[in-house]
Parts: sequence; C-alpha cells; structure tokens
Amino acid sequence: MLENRFQKFLENLVKLIPAEIIALYAVLSGFVPQTMMGQLFITIPLFLITPLYMYFAMNISKISQVLISSIAFAVWLFAIGGPFVFFPWYEGWMGGALLALYTLVPPIVYQTRLPAYEGDNEGLYDKKLTASGPRKSWREIN
Repeated sequence: MLENRFQKFLENLVKLIPAEIIALYAVLSGFVPQTMMGQLFITIPLFLITPLYMYFAMNISKISQVLISSIAFAVWLFAIGGPFVFFPWYEGWMGGALLALYTLVPPIVYQTRLPAYEGDNEGLYDKKLTASGPRKSWREIN
C-alpha cells in the first residue's frame, strides 16, 4: 500500500520533468560508472540543461513552470537515489518524504486543486471548490 502511494507521487512528479531529460539520465547512467563522480558527471549537466531545454526547445516561457520542473528533476533524483546515495547522511526514506512534500508545491504555485479522480480517490476533493471555471490541473499546464 505504501509502495503504491510512493509510486503515485513519483508518477506525478515525472509529469513535470521533460521525458527527454529522464530518458537521457537513464541512458547515461548505464554508461558511467556507478560512483559518486560518475553520477555527478551526468546529473549536474542535466540539472543545468533542464531549464534551458524547457525554455528554448519546448518553448515554455513561464518562468515559474521552468523553475518548478527543474527543481522537480532534482527531487526526482533525490527520490530515486541518484548521486545522493553516496553521501553518508542519505537514507531512502528521505527521498520518499521529500517527494511527497514537493508534490504540494505545484498546486500552490499554479493555484489549482487536483481534480477528483475516478476509482479509489473519487470524491476526495470537493467539486464545489474545483468547479469555479475551466481550470486545468497543474499536471496539464503548458
């Protein structure tokens, strides 16, 4: 059950990060040595490239969206371990906790509530609060 919730948080966070960045990380992490230097060698450039890629290649001009997605990449790395597993203070629960907490940030910034979902979360959010116009979920904002 807890693993399932962690997976949902991770899926929501990944929606904020360009798929190309995640795919490039996955490919590069297969080539570089699984050492701190190897991980830093790919994560630092990808972290710096993410906002540039979003702004120039994806034509996203909202600075808030670029910043939230760039930070989301760092949070995703922290949640999956990335180079952080090589730090003596890092523990796996920290990634899950930060991941869960960070999923609260985009709705606050975009000032939209999550829509009611079908299935197990149906009716979780009050429709009166979400039906104030043709709002989109923060996951759908371009």
